[in-house]
Amino acid sequence: MKSFVVAASFASLAFGLAACQSSGVQAAPASAPVARDAPAPPTMSARERDRAEVYSALFDAEFAGSTPERSVIASETDASAWLRLYLIAHAPSYLNWKAQVGEAFTQKHVSLGARDSSLTYISKADGNQLCQGDWSGFFARYPDAKGVLAFSDVSFNPDAPQALVYAHRVCGEGCIYGGIYLLEKTNGQWRVTEHVEKLSS
Repeated sequence: MKSFVVAASFASLAFGLAACQSSGVQAAPASAPVARDAPAPPTMSARERDRAEVYSALFDAEFAGSTPERSVIASETDASAWLRLYLIAHAPSYLNWKAQVGEAFTQKHVSLGARDSSLTYISKADGNQLCQGDWSGFFARYPDAKGVLAFSDVSFNPDAPQALVYAHRVCGEGCIYGGIYLLEKTNGQWRVTEHVEKLSS
């Protein structure tokens, strides 16, 4: 497995009602409002659910920590270029994977599924503002955090229950950990099976 060093940055996150009046004609009484069911909350597709479970499994395996801490996570995928570069460099091994190596990943909302309520998400705009210089602004707001965790989009293998994802945690200038991870789904659970490309500072 190779190690590579990168510099991480968060710098570039009527209805109109017309009144009708008629002379000498009595308006019909307004009909009673029709009771309607409240709209159902949006549901996750199977692929979105798999993506959230991949993020959650990777979080548990590599970034959760052994002691209670605040986990601050970038709210949108913002690291997909690194996974795309890896897929391009190893194209013969990944020709049939869902991600097309010749195209950029689209930016997506990051969710870890049911555990979202226990996490803190930070927008790119907040990251640009807080994660500068010595990161004093960030750690003043999140004193019990170890940094900001960012995920790429997930590349799924169409021929097997496998996924590749890039993730890193940045904690200041020259402080970064992560890389590219291979996960497999067995018995309905995603698990990290290999840290295929390591990132270190």
